Amino acid sequence: MGRPALQAEEIGEFRERLCDAALGLFAERGYEGFTLRALGGALSCSPATPYRYFRNKAEIFATVCGRAFEELCRAQEAAASQAGDVWDGIRGQGRSYVGFARANPHAYRVMFDLREPTEARDRLVRDGDLEPVRRSWQLLHGAFEAAARAGQLEGDPARLAFSFWASIHGVMSLELSGHLFVAASGDDLVGDIFERFERAYRPQAEEA
Repeated sequence: MGRPALQAEEIGEFRERLCDAALGLFAERGYEGFTLRALGGALSCSPATPYRYFRNKAEIFATVCGRAFEELCRAQEAAASQAGDVWDGIRGQGRSYVGFARANPHAYRVMFDLREPTEARDRLVRDGDLEPVRRSWQLLHGAFEAAARAGQLEGDPARLAFSFWASIHGVMSLELSGHLFVAASGDDLVGDIFERFERAYRPQAEEA
């Protein structure tokens, strides 16, 4: 007699467990060091079992990254919905990024520190698995575009949004790796970034 078919709920629950275990292994071992044998060991199942749920390692990696970026998107969207003005929206997305990084250090490493082989990246693009990454960027870029449309930003929105993200990303990467060798906290440094960007790129009101 063949193996009984899995119910949708069972499939969903095991995929969640699998992705949680895979996240930890990717963060610990990197993309190349991740193996389905190690994943099977973490799940107390056969190394072949994950193939019942995913085609290959690249698909597991894409799913793990996609889940993480979806969570980041939700945090960004919540920040945007509570913004009082366009610059408050920009600062809010910055704070949401900081909060996400601190709450999800393993996911943060997998999202930004790992680089899968070119053939795996090409497959992810073809299958549409990078869409959450694009959406996260579009949310931040949209905040800068909104500021520009409101006459509250001087400069190219895309370029400034990327510089803003890169600045905060650098602080959080250093904080999480224990390399903030200054007499300031991550919050202090991120606050400096907010102040510097607003002072440099927000048009100053003319004095009467």
